[in-house]
Amino acid sequence: AREGVAHARAAGDSAVLPYVLGTRGVALQHLGRDAEAAECYQAASRRLAARGLRVLAGAYRLNLGDLEFARGRLERAERLLEGALPALDDGWPTIAGVARGTLARLRAGQGDLEEARRLWERAAEQVGDDDPLQVVRLQLKGALIEAEHGALEVAVERLAAAEERLPRLGPKIDAETRGLLQAARTAIGQRPD
Repeated sequence: AREGVAHARAAGDSAVLPYVLGTRGVALQHLGRDAEAAECYQAASRRLAARGLRVLAGAYRLNLGDLEFARGRLERAERLLEGALPALDDGWPTIAGVARGTLARLRAGQGDLEEARRLWERAAEQVGDDDPLQVVRLQLKGALIEAEHGALEVAVERLAAAEERLPRLGPKIDAETRGLLQAARTAIGQRPD
């Protein structure tokens, strides 16, 4: 990924550079190099926004918001996710649903369970059945929200819905999804396997 950034810069290819930076951010995040990933997401989002590509800039703001949420930087995550929503709602509703799923977890953590549930319901509408991976992740986020607030019956239903869809993902079960699955099982009191 570093090589791709260097080639795009050397070629003066400002149109390709944001995508290369964003891809590098994803790779770095998967390697656990979160600070470097955050820099790449910020640069990609800034460059895309400067070119008027609001939806794509919003998608990288979502990546950065999810990363900041995972790092426990909740105020920053909240600003990034909320800032990404208008563009994503206009141009990429499925990914807007992903952002709302993370915002729902954030609101639940702040003690606003009613708002968390409202956001989760809206996220479920937006994600629909278009992206099986995002549907599973959203169900797992919903299970976590409910389990963390004592609504174990609803949490178990959402976990079961996610687990029912897991075989459809095949090799798409990545580290993020496995982490959400283990966290949901643990929150409900099941063995994380």
